Amino acid sequence: MNAETLLPILLMILMVVAIGIVLIREDEKSSENLGMNKQKNEPVQLTEKPTVEERKKILERQITLMMTEGYRIESQSDFRAAMIKGSKVNHILHLLLSVFTAGLWLLVWLLVAIFGGEERKVITVNEFGTVSVLDA
Repeated sequence: MNAETLLPILLMILMVVAIGIVLIREDEKSSENLGMNKQKNEPVQLTEKPTVEERKKILERQITLMMTEGYRIESQSDFRAAMIKGSKVNHILHLLLSVFTAGLWLLVWLLVAIFGGEERKVITVNEFGTVSVLDA
């Protein structure tokens, strides 16, 4: 195979990878939205305020739910937790791949930089037992 026939094949592979990344990311977003319906910020119907221990248990349940969705704990206090999903983009690796592929990897790097990376959410439980999950 010469370079003229190899270049279109490589471009086609890159396009398929890029489309795959976009589709996977969109699928993750739609499944997160479905999960958020379960996590609506609705007040807990209690006749009295929950105790400190009950609030801690409410937070633990929410953390467990988010861990099943792929999040991990970044930090946690009694009534607040920071959760993180994904990993940082390795720009050095993508730079080397771009150099070794004579710039063909730049499209993949761009897509990974835009759609990849870490996603943070903060969970809080207020004095009424209401759970809030916000983007950080």
